[in-house]
Amino acid sequence: EATATGAGERIELTGEIGAENLYATLEDGSWLAASGSATIGGTASEPKIAGGIEVSGGLIRLPEAPPSLLAVEGESMLWQAETRADSFAATVVTDSLPAMAPPASARLLPSVEVALSCPGNLWLRGRNLNIEMAGDINLTLSDGETALGGSLRALRGDLRILGRTLKITKGYIQFFPDERRINPELDLRLEAQIDKYLYKIAILGRAEKPEMELTSEPPMSEGDIVSGL
Repeated sequence: EATATGAGERIELTGEIGAENLYATLEDGSWLAASGSATIGGTASEPKIAGGIEVSGGLIRLPEAPPSLLAVEGESMLWQAETRADSFAATVVTDSLPAMAPPASARLLPSVEVALSCPGNLWLRGRNLNIEMAGDINLTLSDGETALGGSLRALRGDLRILGRTLKITKGYIQFFPDERRINPELDLRLEAQIDKYLYKIAILGRAEKPEMELTSEPPMSEGDIVSGL
């Protein structure tokens, strides 16, 4: 329901839009189920939309890419894993992030403020990753620039790497709305029990340049941990 009043470039907009049992699918098999409502305001040339959406479930597929751990020529990251664990972590994390599409012209985009709430059943899958996510995200679109605020947490899941399956024991992603680049803070903890050793991997820092820490119980050197994995 909406009303437009006025003439020329100063047509005032008022109204509300809502949806229940909204279901969207993409060609790659991703899907999303949600419901929500939003108010419409501003003018015809500068519309403003504000509201909230609750995600009841979904599946976000990460684009797959051929394995790149073993180089055909030149240096191989796997051969240097003992001394370049940070580079290996950066490859695992940043390759898993979907590319952000460039925004369209700001003149064609409304001002948008939407609160996204997801209690669970939202799965992130691909690149050997399978995680159920939950959290609250604030999405803002202004002057053609997108900003994200809020956080997501991993409820459960695993990562398959180097022929091993590591269970996620903690997963937390924090977005910062005052930053133009979408570069969230990561705190991901994974574990794998192999024979009598418990291997632990922590991925910390920003998504564009994460750091990886390797520990074990009983304690071993990072070189022995990589060899064990």
